[in-house]
Amino acid sequence: DRFDYALGDTVGVEVLDGNAASPLTVTASSPTDPWGESVTLTGSNGVFHGTLVIAPSIPNPSDHVLAVSSGDAITVAYADHSPAATVSAQATIHSRAPTISNVMAQTLGSTSALVTWSTDQPASSRVSFGSTVLGSIADSSGYSNTHTVLLTHLLPNTTYRYDVESVNLLGSVTRDSLGGTHRSFTTRPKAQIALVMPHLSSSFLATLLATWSNAFKALSWNVDVVTGGDADPPVVGNASAGLASYAAVIWQCDPDGYPAISDAQRTAIDSLLNGGARLLIVGHDIGFSLSDAASPSYTQERELWLETGLKTRYYSDVYGPNFHFYGQPGDPATNDFVPGVSYQEIREYATSDNVRPAPNTDGIGTVDWIDDQSPLDSTGVRWESNAPKGSPGSAFWGGQKSRLLGMFFEWAGLGVSGAAHSPPRTAVLEHAVDWLLGHKPPVATITSPAPGQSITDSFVPVLYSMTPDSGLAIASRSVYASYDGGASWTLVDTHPGPDSGFIWDLGGVLGGPAAPNSQHVLLKLVATDNGAPALRGETTLDGEFALNRSGGDTRGPVAVAGSARVTPEPVRADSSATLLASFSDATLGDSPVVQAEYSMGPSPVAAGSGAAMVVGTPAVTANASVALAAGSFSVGSSTLWLRARDQAGNWGQATGLSVTVNSAGVVAIGDAPHVDFLAAPQPNPFRGSAQIRFGLARPGTVEIGLYDLRGRLVRTLLSGALAPGVHNARLDGGREKLRAGVYFLRMTTSGSSFNTKIVALE
Repeated sequence: DRFDYALGDTVGVEVLDGNAASPLTVTASSPTDPWGESVTLTGSNGVFHGTLVIAPSIPNPSDHVLAVSSGDAITVAYADHSPAATVSAQATIHSRAPTISNVMAQTLGSTSALVTWSTDQPASSRVSFGSTVLGSIADSSGYSNTHTVLLTHLLPNTTYRYDVESVNLLGSVTRDSLGGTHRSFTTRPKAQIALVMPHLSSSFLATLLATWSNAFKALSWNVDVVTGGDADPPVVGNASAGLASYAAVIWQCDPDGYPAISDAQRTAIDSLLNGGARLLIVGHDIGFSLSDAASPSYTQERELWLETGLKTRYYSDVYGPNFHFYGQPGDPATNDFVPGVSYQEIREYATSDNVRPAPNTDGIGTVDWIDDQSPLDSTGVRWESNAPKGSPGSAFWGGQKSRLLGMFFEWAGLGVSGAAHSPPRTAVLEHAVDWLLGHKPPVATITSPAPGQSITDSFVPVLYSMTPDSGLAIASRSVYASYDGGASWTLVDTHPGPDSGFIWDLGGVLGGPAAPNSQHVLLKLVATDNGAPALRGETTLDGEFALNRSGGDTRGPVAVAGSARVTPEPVRADSSATLLASFSDATLGDSPVVQAEYSMGPSPVAAGSGAAMVVGTPAVTANASVALAAGSFSVGSSTLWLRARDQAGNWGQATGLSVTVNSAGVVAIGDAPHVDFLAAPQPNPFRGSAQIRFGLARPGTVEIGLYDLRGRLVRTLLSGALAPGVHNARLDGGREKLRAGVYFLRMTTSGSSFNTKIVALE
């Protein structure tokens, strides 16, 4: 009834035999228990069911328990008498919990963050987080080796601690708490610019976000990303919260969304522009999706809203993979681009709409972008209301004129392709937002320390420059430090008015916080001008540097979550075993791991007094192992405690590992199969490709086919004569992509046939 089982599960067995009478008998075997057990099935009308108990025990014939070890393939076989045939099915014993690695948190702004990590097997995704206790939980559905969880509704300028957790298909759980110290990230102070993005559920949209982020970094802008459920619809709010509290809102429509703007989002845009907002909206099919009768999302109401809401009339959908967009002479947002900016589709058919300002709006609309199609098409609209909108104090721009820029093409397609900073593309964004805001935010640059520098002193000069817009001055500046590559930040120094640097006290001698050693240090400079309204510019040092100060490393390494294990599993009391684990000092001082140890008992022994493990090449993340002699364990359940020491002399927290120990016995595992078998596909479910392992007890002809749920042959994977032994076949997308769904694999040999399910994912 499943593809994989844990060591202590109960296996469900079904036989379909239209001319058999209850009860039936099947035989079950495993490499650990090759003699096997008989299982009785009962039923009627050709359908018979039974259960098989499996356990990590020593084989005991006729005890109705099949002995298994982690990694076994169990085989259940049924011999039909009429007609004479034998059919079998296989499943895998896979009890090891997932190993978690590459845990990172990316703050998307003042109220959201993206937590990502990897596992070595398909597993679920969960984040426990909180500013004081880890009382909040966020999940992402499905099983995968790569994990992404979006955290929303966070507080601005707040440090959150978090753990990640993954559960595999068998229910084995791994939680990474960084050895009990917990990882952390810091949300940004509330920004003055918001980027509204669609959900970040695909790598394509993640790349689109990276394109925007790289431009923001080049411009020294702090931008809040509003995405996921927060973006559809977003909270409009007022002067203190919601989109109305931002100096500018950039709205990236979903490139694959129809309509490009949902009905609920339309209402939010109406509220913003009726309250004095400054809005830049971007998308290649905004007009087509709302106003073209050929669009799957067209309605007359949406067509009317495009004219009244976005002050734009749609004329046609433009095609063409590569061309140019041209600014208009004298236009305050696009005059610098009259010579043209090249354009490449961010995906096929992501080109532009031919639009013009709608008539009879309560403002003045102007064409500010055209393309080089024949005839020339206008693809951008700039609009400003005739009169002030909203009331003073009700929104950031309450009581002032609303401004709207519509790019009816993908801004991300301008300039060079890819997410990296593209000067032409970034310049287009800068000029657009300059017009929306009325003046430029300050430009800030950090000149010292330098990326890649290794600092061993306790006092470090921090140097920078801050340039306000013409006619304005710097009102204040703050400098922040991150010791984990930008996930969390600590205020280092703040100062009113302009200056060019200060001395950073790493040891906290002058009363500030001490700086821990790290190889992943970043500095961030935030400069605020004296404009009305005041605008902030922000820059982060373009590359990490290292702190290697004597006495600066005070935290020890931890075991990589899920890496500790014994093999074989379970351990037999009369046989030797191997204990393995990985330890890491990353984000805890970044010193090489040089020593590891283990102990056994209800609690760990004092650090430094355990039995030694052999550490491989010393590194920030290092592997350790030790051979455990026969007789090291008592029969039953035992707990091993593992810990490691870094080169700075710090022992980390001990990690517990529960180990099952069986009594003495004989386990026979042959090199060649005694019977034909078809193993459960790996991985299953699969995306892209899966490995099919099968075995032949004697030479013969084999055919393996993939069938749909109606029994129709979808694809033949293998057909021909093979020698005895274990073989492999591969199932992949092939020339025709395999559609997502449930399929059956059927292997036919000269004497029997085998079936197993396999699930294909998108």
